[in-house]
Amino acid sequence: MRNIHYITQESKSRWSSKVDPHLHRHCWHLKLCCTGQKIKDAANKGSYTDFDIPLIYTILRNIHYSTLEPTNGWDSKIDPQPHQIKTGDDLERCRRRRNKIIHRGNTEVSDLELNEYFDEFGAIASRLQVICNKQNNEFVLEVKDLRTCCMDEDTERTYLEEIER
Repeated sequence: MRNIHYITQESKSRWSSKVDPHLHRHCWHLKLCCTGQKIKDAANKGSYTDFDIPLIYTILRNIHYSTLEPTNGWDSKIDPQPHQIKTGDDLERCRRRRNKIIHRGNTEVSDLELNEYFDEFGAIASRLQVICNKQNNEFVLEVKDLRTCCMDEDTERTYLEEIER
């Protein structure tokens, strides 16, 4: 069962007042024209469930530019190194791994490569759950579950549709 994070009325007001002017002033930073609309739709819907990695990355990078900046800076030519474990480094890792997975030429992944991805995302989950004050390895267990679960045809179809969006 997935945890769904809902936007409370209080955070919706705070969010809208911060995001709308920010998006207006800094729209040239945004990669997608529809980003602002996605944020507004989520605020009106009351849920973050439609936020994907590029959208989350864009929001955090633009609203928290200096506080979350990766060690090597945003869009550095150098991947974050294993010893670089700031939150911004992990955001950059997630974006880069997502892009590497989504934009690869073939769909074959070796067991070694797949294990490396899960190990890396497990380490990121471990650090993020501390920052988010999560208990009982909540994020790490989610990654562990994804690593070992079987995918039925409906789930596969759902993921393929998500990738195509």
